Amino acid sequence: MAADNVAAGNVDALRAIASTPPALAEADLRTLLRESYGLEGELQSLLSERDQNLAVTTAGGERFVLKVANVAEDPVVTDFQVRALLHLAAQDCAVATPHIVPTLDGSVSTRIRAGDQGYVCRVVTYLAGMPITGQQVGERAAFNIGSALANLDAALAGFTHPGDSQPLLWDMQRALEIRPLVKYMSDALLRDAVTDCLDDFEANVLPYMRAADRQVIHGDLNPGNVLLGDDGVSVAGIIDFGDMVRAPAVVDLAIAASYLRGGGTDPLALVVAAVAGYASVLPVADEALAALHGMIRTRLATSITLLQWRLQMRGDGDAYSAASVASEDDAAGFLAVLNAAAKDHFLARLRGATER
Repeated sequence: MAADNVAAGNVDALRAIASTPPALAEADLRTLLRESYGLEGELQSLLSERDQNLAVTTAGGERFVLKVANVAEDPVVTDFQVRALLHLAAQDCAVATPHIVPTLDGSVSTRIRAGDQGYVCRVVTYLAGMPITGQQVGERAAFNIGSALANLDAALAGFTHPGDSQPLLWDMQRALEIRPLVKYMSDALLRDAVTDCLDDFEANVLPYMRAADRQVIHGDLNPGNVLLGDDGVSVAGIIDFGDMVRAPAVVDLAIAASYLRGGGTDPLALVVAAVAGYASVLPVADEALAALHGMIRTRLATSITLLQWRLQMRGDGDAYSAASVASEDDAAGFLAVLNAAAKDHFLARLRGATER
């Protein structure tokens, strides 16, 4: 796949993640909440890559999240996210997820105008829990994260929607489309490492992905999107469904594993525990296990590349980019760990953890 053809084909995907999130006035959002949802309370801005998100706390202590979609997002994709949450609620999913809050007239979303632009808005319930961002979880928590993700994938398995193939560069199936962005890396060694990941992905992972069954997946189980309970090991919920796509279910597992960057004498222990947890709920085919090494490396390569590119596009003053720099400071190190881990040894550990 030629780089120039890829670059020409990913304009929408680039535009979606490069666009600045909406910044509607708080007074206008308060009016929308009051008139469309009958809600009033304190508002607190939440960090988001593409949307404008605010936590809403009423005088009675109820909590919600107001989400204002980026204008670069296709309305069918916004509806996809809404319908997926409705589907999960109807499925009585074994892991807690946000629920759609209907408007006073029963609609699942509404619109607001600012200047000459219209924005799609929705309100969801707020999930209590402790994001694992900045924390070092243990193997029990990693196992539970894997099993919770499998429960979520099981609930999403039968869901379809016209927006489930959104053009998103975070979609691992499109990983080769980040090749033109690798040039934004100033570190030549890191640039070479990412290029090697993409070469391996093209040769050894993509053929498997193209042949594998696909379903709607969460697509972004990063530390900010998984909530732990008060005990620090149970999963209280999974949030943020903005990166959902139709892909092989094992991609969800690879993404989650890429953020379980354990330290100590066994830096792969958390990955192995998460895979064991996932397999305790859903079987993982041997060819999927074999692809995990390359998939996890590909997610790390994507995270590193898109961060460097976003810094060039949005500048150092962008809040999301600044937060990403802090949260991804060990991505390159974990990539080096995986590069040093022999594929056969890695697969043997996964097979052992899943009793193969």
